[in-house]
Formats: sequence, C-alpha cells, structure tokens
Amino acid sequence: MIPADLIPAAGSIYRARLFPWSVIRLLPNCQRSVLARFRKRNEAEEYVRSLRLVERNWDCEIVFEV
Repeated sequence: MIPADLIPAAGSIYRARLFPWSVIRLLPNCQRSVLARFRKRNEAEEYVRSLRLVERNWDCEIVFEV
C-alpha cells in the first residue's frame, strides 16, 4: 500500500512526464519560475510568442525536462 503522503508526489511526477516541455521565466539571482508545461514543443513556442506580446521585458525560455 502506498502511504498517503506520497500520492501527490507520485501524481506530480507522472504529470511532469506527460508534459515534458516547460516554459520558464528567468528571474534575478539565478532563480526561475515554471510558467506552463506542454506536451509538444510547438505549443510551448506559441505560448512564448503570445506571452511576449503581453510582457516584452520578461526573459522566457523553453526547456525539455526529463
């Protein structure tokens, strides 16, 4: 039986595998914030393109998380 405190962690790992492409915002002091996760890279590129229309001064990158 799986302990109850491990169930959310296992769910988040499974979700991360389903959505390997992430859009991150680069913050000062080498910090980052995950803005969104996608199944396909082209979906992430479209998100970044639309995000740059709204917030031009944000530094965003697309990363593939294993």
